[in-house]
Amino acid sequence: MAARMVAANMGTLAESFGLRAGLKYRGPVKRELETVLAIDPPYQDGSADRALGRWYLRVPGLLGGSKKKSVEHLQRSLTYDPGSAASHFFLAETFVVMDRFEDARRELQKVLDAPVHPEWVPEVNEFNQKARALLEKLRQLYMSPRVRSHRGRKTQEAAAPLGTQLTT
Repeated sequence: MAARMVAANMGTLAESFGLRAGLKYRGPVKRELETVLAIDPPYQDGSADRALGRWYLRVPGLLGGSKKKSVEHLQRSLTYDPGSAASHFFLAETFVVMDRFEDARRELQKVLDAPVHPEWVPEVNEFNQKARALLEKLRQLYMSPRVRSHRGRKTQEAAAPLGTQLTT
């Protein structure tokens, strides 16, 4: 599907060249992904919803980003492929940024428990490594005795650095 390929290429370009390129291409990437959703929502096991979930997390709120919409799209992508390591990992990242650490931990465990499709072995292995690293950060967060107020709630001191690391 041409629209998906255009969006994927633009998204890769935007992430490769940093924030300026990402902001420059945010509109065209989103439009192409929405075109895929309008034509064929289950295309490649919900890849357009997965990519839009990522888009909504990575784009600043003032420019159209939304953590809530990120969660909605990532959860919808999981209706097409419940074992998607990518969707579970991206959902975990979104939950961390939202300070929903227990939800993030559950999603990361699903990454580790996900079946490995023979065509996606390298990608799944990469998501497994990332999931283990993020789980370790969450474990350190839960074990930290220091607590402070963060975003209006009591959370571990490491919450702010952990959440901000994911959006770069």
